[in-house]
Amino acid sequence: MTVCATRKKIFFNAAAAAIVLTFFFTTMPLRAQRPAKDPNGQSLPDAIEAIDRARVATRVLFITAHPDDEASTLLTYLSRGASDDVALLTLTRGEGGQNAIGSEQGPKLAVIRSAELYAAAQTYGAKLFFTRAPDFGFSKTMEETLKIWGDTATGDMVRVIRTFRPDIVINGWGSVRQGHGNHQASGFLTPKAVELAADPKAYPDLIAEGLTPWKVGMLLQQGGRGANGATLTLPVNDISPVWGESYGEIGRAGFANQRSQGVVAFTNSSFLRRPATVQRSDGGNLDAATIAQPVSQPNRGPIARVTQVKLVPQSGSALFM
Repeated sequence: MTVCATRKKIFFNAAAAAIVLTFFFTTMPLRAQRPAKDPNGQSLPDAIEAIDRARVATRVLFITAHPDDEASTLLTYLSRGASDDVALLTLTRGEGGQNAIGSEQGPKLAVIRSAELYAAAQTYGAKLFFTRAPDFGFSKTMEETLKIWGDTATGDMVRVIRTFRPDIVINGWGSVRQGHGNHQASGFLTPKAVELAADPKAYPDLIAEGLTPWKVGMLLQQGGRGANGATLTLPVNDISPVWGESYGEIGRAGFANQRSQGVVAFTNSSFLRRPATVQRSDGGNLDAATIAQPVSQPNRGPIARVTQVKLVPQSGSALFM
């Protein structure tokens, strides 16, 4: 074959490949793209939601044990669908788990998982808090976890509740009394912390800091875990008129940030696409208006100022992010 013929063959092969690629990219379905952010880091949908949330909004705190325990689609719907002021409180930073992306363990893994959860929470539209409770690996019993955590978890939970002052607390592990001891302890301590946060005699040191007692208006938990009340299913598959995606899609995209947990391998699983449901822990009735409409308490004011913020975990410490 001559040099000229070889060049013609290469040219025609390249042209054919270009035509195929052009056809592929121009005929594939268009997926809604996240709007670009301005130089200050805020997109137009972000600004619209911030203006809407500036009105009196229901304030919701979701409490769970580890990064990746959170109900991502539920949080996203509450924040971006119901326009609630949402925060996620994760009791540990997940440093006792396995690392799917590297060799980092312990405090280094805690930093990675904190950053991943922060990125996820931003996608959900939620603020993020932690306690100083350590993740010491799989715990066989709740009693073991409570012994190791001592009063650290409870005290920090009370601090966060008095800081954020939520109208509604959702107990992510409510009524769970089997499996991982950290999960059981999280479910057990949440109503206790809610009660103590309202007690003017509890944690006087926090009161001295300006974190006065706060009474939560309603305690909920994820549906189907033992409470007697009717279960409310949230419309997480509805399309957000602001973002052009369903709240479920947005939530799963946020959840996928937690790469060290290995979640990328099952982001399309039926488990992550299960219905998002809540119910009252006391068995009372619950309807959508209770969550979507402002139920703010008078004189709540802005979120209390945190006097000390530590971002880098050291020996299991670090409260807020």
